[in-house]
Formats: sequence, C-alpha cells, structure tokens
Amino acid sequence: MIPSILVGTITIQFFFSLLVPRVPIWISSLPPGHKMRPAGYYIMEDVVAVDGGGRSAFRRDLNVRYESSPIFQRLVYEMTAYWATGGLIFIGVSAVFTFATSLNFAFGATLIWVPVWALLWFIPARFWIRYRLKKEKDSFRITNNSLPLQRRSDPIIS
Repeated sequence: MIPSILVGTITIQFFFSLLVPRVPIWISSLPPGHKMRPAGYYIMEDVVAVDGGGRSAFRRDLNVRYESSPIFQRLVYEMTAYWATGGLIFIGVSAVFTFATSLNFAFGATLIWVPVWALLWFIPARFWIRYRLKKEKDSFRITNNSLPLQRRSDPIIS
C-alpha cells in the first residue's frame, strides 16, 4: 500500500492545482500572488530545468510558451487532470489488491502495479501530447507567429 500513499498525496496536489488558487509563496519560478498553474507545469519545469540541465533559460522559455499559447495551457491542464484521474484509478486497484487478496500477494501486486500502471497511462498520454502539440504548431503557423522556444531544437514538436 506504500506506493498508493505516494501516488495519493501527489494526486491530491494535482487536483488542488486544477482549482487555480492564488498562492502566497514562491512555487518553482513563479512569485507569490500568481495564480497556481496545473501541477504538471511545475513538474515539467523542475525536471527539465534541474535534472535535465535546462537551467533558468528553460524556465523562462517555458513560461513564455505557457503564457502565449492557449493550446499549450490546455494541454498542461488536461495532462494534470489525466494523471490525477489515473492516480485515483491506481489507488482503487491497489486497494482491491490490498483488501481482497492475501498479504503476500498484495505486497507483490502493489509493487508490480506501479510500472504497469505508469506504462498503461503513459501510452495514451504520449499520443495525446503529440496531437495537442501539432495543433499548437499549426495554430502558430496559421497566425504567422513563431513558436515559443523555436530558437532551440525541440524534438517533441518537430
């Protein structure tokens, strides 16, 4: 049940971020007083900027892209809602494993369920993301605007 506790706390945070409250503290690179963005935005920002080496330039570019593209804003919102819903499904299936099976089976099943769930949830998300990014690219092309972040090669939208 330990993976469910972790996924459960993240799921709560994802759903809360969808309410778009004003935040009194710094969250990632956004100062106090901003409306909270969907949690997926902060995960993307921190993982790529810190772990991926994008640094503050990526944070700036991501912010420009988010503010200039309603389609990208919608994508981030949809992905946050999608993964939050997936979190609820994960918790439900884990609860079934935990309470409807033996302790040994439940322990193993909940640990194996983590990568199975992540893969099952990732595959449709990948196609959904590609679809939305193509729509974003087309919308910028139609309005004769350039894509934010175009100065770098972006394999996702290429």
